[in-house]
Amino acid sequence: MTSESLPSAVRAGRAIGAMFFAFFGAAWLIVGCVHSGHGTVLVIVPVVLCAIALFAFAYFIFKRNSSALAARTGSPQEKRRSRIFNIVNAVQWILILIISNVLANLHLSAWIIPAIMIIVGLHFLPLAGLFDYPPHYLTGTTFILIAVLYPFLSQRGPQSPIGCYLAGAVLWLSAAYGLTLAPVPSRS
Repeated sequence: MTSESLPSAVRAGRAIGAMFFAFFGAAWLIVGCVHSGHGTVLVIVPVVLCAIALFAFAYFIFKRNSSALAARTGSPQEKRRSRIFNIVNAVQWILILIISNVLANLHLSAWIIPAIMIIVGLHFLPLAGLFDYPPHYLTGTTFILIAVLYPFLSQRGPQSPIGCYLAGAVLWLSAAYGLTLAPVPSRS
Protein backbone atom coordinates (compact mmCIF):
# COMPACT_ATOMS: atom_id res chain seq x y z
CA MET A 1 0.00 0.00 0.00
CA THR A 2 1.47 3.35 -1.00
CA SER A 3 0.58 6.72 0.41
CA GLU A 4 -1.27 7.38 -2.84
CA SER A 5 -3.60 4.46 -2.14
CA LEU A 6 -4.70 5.81 1.24
CA PRO A 7 -8.37 6.71 1.21
CA SER A 8 -9.04 10.43 1.10
CA ALA A 9 -11.08 10.21 4.30
CA VAL A 10 -8.01 8.83 6.10
CA ARG A 11 -5.89 11.67 4.72
CA ALA A 12 -8.44 14.21 5.96
CA GLY A 13 -8.61 12.56 9.39
CA ARG A 14 -4.85 12.57 9.79
CA ALA A 15 -4.77 16.22 8.74
CA ILE A 16 -7.31 17.10 11.44
CA GLY A 17 -5.11 15.37 14.00
CA ALA A 18 -2.06 17.23 12.71
CA MET A 19 -3.85 20.56 13.11
CA PHE A 20 -4.54 19.76 16.77
CA PHE A 21 -0.95 18.59 17.23
CA ALA A 22 0.38 21.80 15.64
CA PHE A 23 -1.63 23.91 18.09
CA PHE A 24 -0.99 21.87 21.24
CA GLY A 25 2.67 21.31 20.32
CA ALA A 26 3.11 25.07 20.16
CA ALA A 27 1.32 25.45 23.49
CA TRP A 28 3.72 22.99 25.17
CA LEU A 29 6.72 24.75 23.64
CA ILE A 30 5.50 28.18 24.74
CA VAL A 31 4.86 26.93 28.29
CA GLY A 32 8.42 25.56 28.27
CA CYS A 33 9.75 28.93 27.10
CA VAL A 34 7.87 30.77 29.83
CA HIS A 35 9.04 28.32 32.53
CA SER A 36 12.63 28.61 31.34
CA GLY A 37 12.59 32.39 31.48
CA HIS A 38 13.03 32.56 27.71
CA GLY A 39 9.44 33.52 27.00
CA THR A 40 10.42 36.54 24.98
CA VAL A 41 8.93 37.61 21.69
CA LEU A 42 12.16 36.60 19.92
CA VAL A 43 11.66 33.03 21.06
CA ILE A 44 7.88 32.71 21.01
CA VAL A 45 7.28 34.27 17.58
CA PRO A 46 9.28 31.58 15.71
CA VAL A 47 7.38 28.87 17.62
CA VAL A 48 4.08 30.46 16.62
CA LEU A 49 5.20 30.84 13.00
CA CYS A 50 6.24 27.18 12.82
CA ALA A 51 2.90 26.16 14.33
CA ILE A 52 1.04 28.27 11.78
CA ALA A 53 3.03 26.70 8.92
CA LEU A 54 2.37 23.17 10.18
CA PHE A 55 -1.30 23.97 10.76
CA ALA A 56 -1.64 25.53 7.30
CA PHE A 57 -0.07 22.52 5.59
CA ALA A 58 -2.38 20.19 7.50
CA TYR A 59 -5.37 22.37 6.62
CA PHE A 60 -4.40 22.25 2.94
CA ILE A 61 -4.38 18.44 3.03
CA PHE A 62 -7.66 18.43 4.93
CA LYS A 63 -9.39 20.70 2.41
CA ARG A 64 -8.20 18.57 -0.51
CA ASN A 65 -9.73 15.47 1.10
CA SER A 66 -12.59 16.82 3.21
CA SER A 67 -15.40 15.74 0.89
CA ALA A 68 -14.48 12.08 1.39
CA LEU A 69 -14.51 12.53 5.15
CA ALA A 70 -17.84 14.36 5.00
CA ALA A 71 -19.32 11.52 2.93
CA ARG A 72 -18.71 8.99 5.66
CA THR A 73 -19.53 11.25 8.61
CA GLY A 74 -23.14 10.10 8.96
CA SER A 75 -22.38 6.38 9.05
CA PRO A 76 -23.14 4.49 12.27
CA GLN A 77 -19.46 3.57 12.62
CA GLU A 78 -18.41 7.23 12.37
CA LYS A 79 -21.09 8.35 14.83
CA ARG A 80 -19.85 5.74 17.31
CA ARG A 81 -16.23 6.76 16.73
CA SER A 82 -17.10 10.42 17.23
CA ARG A 83 -18.99 9.65 20.45
CA ILE A 84 -16.08 7.64 21.88
CA PHE A 85 -13.58 10.32 20.80
CA ASN A 86 -15.62 12.97 22.62
CA ILE A 87 -15.85 10.81 25.74
CA VAL A 88 -12.08 10.16 25.77
CA ASN A 89 -11.35 13.87 25.41
CA ALA A 90 -13.91 14.88 28.03
CA VAL A 91 -12.44 12.39 30.50
CA GLN A 92 -8.95 13.72 29.72
CA TRP A 93 -9.92 17.34 30.46
CA ILE A 94 -11.89 16.41 33.58
CA LEU A 95 -8.93 14.43 34.91
CA ILE A 96 -6.57 17.32 34.14
CA LEU A 97 -8.78 19.72 36.10
CA ILE A 98 -9.27 17.37 39.05
CA ILE A 99 -5.65 16.25 39.36
CA SER A 100 -4.31 19.78 38.89
CA ASN A 101 -6.57 21.03 41.68
CA VAL A 102 -5.69 18.14 43.97
CA LEU A 103 -1.96 18.67 43.43
CA ALA A 104 -2.30 22.42 43.97
CA ASN A 105 -4.27 21.88 47.19
CA LEU A 106 -1.64 19.42 48.41
CA HIS A 107 1.03 22.07 47.72
CA LEU A 108 2.51 19.88 44.98
CA SER A 109 1.97 22.32 42.12
CA ALA A 110 5.38 21.53 40.68
CA TRP A 111 4.01 18.11 39.69
CA ILE A 112 1.04 19.44 37.70
CA ILE A 113 2.85 19.51 34.35
CA PRO A 114 4.17 15.92 34.61
CA ALA A 115 0.69 14.79 35.72
CA ILE A 116 -0.92 16.51 32.72
CA MET A 117 1.63 14.87 30.44
CA ILE A 118 0.73 11.44 31.81
CA ILE A 119 -2.98 12.09 31.30
CA VAL A 120 -2.40 13.33 27.74
CA GLY A 121 -0.22 10.31 27.03
CA LEU A 122 -2.85 7.94 28.40
CA HIS A 123 -5.57 9.54 26.27
CA PHE A 124 -3.66 8.61 23.10
CA LEU A 125 -3.86 4.88 23.90
CA PRO A 126 -7.60 4.38 23.35
CA LEU A 127 -7.46 6.77 20.37
CA ALA A 128 -4.88 4.53 18.69
CA GLY A 129 -7.37 1.68 18.69
CA LEU A 130 -10.35 3.87 17.93
CA PHE A 131 -8.74 5.27 14.78
CA ASP A 132 -6.78 2.09 13.99
CA TYR A 133 -3.65 4.25 13.99
CA PRO A 134 -0.79 2.50 15.85
CA PRO A 135 1.52 5.58 15.84
CA HIS A 136 -0.74 7.03 18.56
CA TYR A 137 0.55 4.25 20.84
CA LEU A 138 4.07 5.58 20.32
CA THR A 139 3.00 9.19 20.89
CA GLY A 140 1.14 8.29 24.08
CA THR A 141 3.88 6.06 25.44
CA THR A 142 6.51 8.70 24.70
CA PHE A 143 4.48 11.33 26.57
CA ILE A 144 4.19 9.03 29.57
CA LEU A 145 7.90 8.18 29.56
CA ILE A 146 8.89 11.85 29.31
CA ALA A 147 6.60 12.71 32.24
CA VAL A 148 7.96 9.91 34.40
CA LEU A 149 11.65 10.46 33.59
CA TYR A 150 12.34 14.16 33.12
CA PRO A 151 11.61 15.24 36.71
CA PHE A 152 14.31 12.87 37.94
CA LEU A 153 16.85 13.55 35.20
CA SER A 154 16.87 17.35 35.23
CA GLN A 155 18.30 19.66 37.86
CA ARG A 156 15.04 21.57 38.27
CA GLY A 157 13.01 18.40 38.75
CA PRO A 158 9.37 18.63 37.69
CA GLN A 159 9.76 22.39 37.16
CA SER A 160 12.25 21.90 34.36
CA PRO A 161 11.06 23.22 31.01
CA ILE A 162 12.61 20.22 29.24
CA GLY A 163 9.40 18.20 29.71
CA CYS A 164 7.37 20.86 27.92
CA TYR A 165 9.94 21.15 25.13
CA LEU A 166 9.93 17.40 24.60
CA ALA A 167 6.12 17.23 24.68
CA GLY A 168 5.89 19.94 22.03
CA ALA A 169 8.49 18.23 19.88
CA VAL A 170 6.70 14.87 20.15
CA LEU A 171 3.42 16.42 19.01
CA TRP A 172 5.04 18.24 16.09
CA LEU A 173 6.90 15.10 15.02
CA SER A 174 3.68 13.10 15.29
CA ALA A 175 1.90 15.70 13.16
CA ALA A 176 4.65 15.62 10.56
CA TYR A 177 4.56 11.85 10.43
CA GLY A 178 0.78 11.83 10.00
CA LEU A 179 1.07 14.37 7.20
CA THR A 180 3.57 12.23 5.32
CA LEU A 181 0.52 10.06 4.77
CA ALA A 182 2.67 7.00 5.23
CA PRO A 183 0.43 3.97 5.28
CA VAL A 184 0.12 2.23 8.60
CA PRO A 185 -0.66 -1.49 8.55
CA SER A 186 -4.18 -2.17 9.71
CA ARG A 187 -4.86 -4.72 12.43
CA SER A 188 -7.66 -6.25 10.38
